[in-house]
Amino acid sequence: MDKIFSFIAGYITGSFPSAYMLGKIFKKIDMRKVGDGRIGMSFSIKRMGKTLGITVGVLDFMKGFLTLVLLSGIGLSKGCLTFAGIGSMIGHDWSLFMGLKGGLGAMTMYGVLFYFYPVELIVSIILGAIFYLIVKNIYYTTFFVAAGVSFASIFTKQDFIMFLLPLVLFFIMTLKIRKAKEINA
Repeated sequence: MDKIFSFIAGYITGSFPSAYMLGKIFKKIDMRKVGDGRIGMSFSIKRMGKTLGITVGVLDFMKGFLTLVLLSGIGLSKGCLTFAGIGSMIGHDWSLFMGLKGGLGAMTMYGVLFYFYPVELIVSIILGAIFYLIVKNIYYTTFFVAAGVSFASIFTKQDFIMFLLPLVLFFIMTLKIRKAKEINA
């Protein structure tokens, strides 16, 4: 029952549409109706500028991170927190408040990963930045970061589920990317 509660709590907080809210409040635009209709940091930077776009990124990161901090504060297990993290990611990608539309979830994924693997994520992001300079592809770089966190978890004595979590979150993002490519094709 705790896992179901955790997933639902993560899904609801992940569903909070940061880009949509900031777009409506500060730019009087509906982010669903500009560009390709996704609501996330990269699209927000393009449509609302760096300041609001980065603010969206921070809020999206916090949807993943703070949800886990709050749920751990009420004593939920690591297994329950894992379900909450997955729920946050799914909520961001298929928002309850946006007619099951949303962003890709990279920043929400990073918020979840930062909760469980702060050092591993920071190291992977630094290496990912170098990787990005070589490949110039944010999708491959995001996979590189997620895989780096999974690989690093082997050495930080995480259990198998925690090894899989970054890859599961990346897979969820990949489902969203594939759907977006089908729509835009």
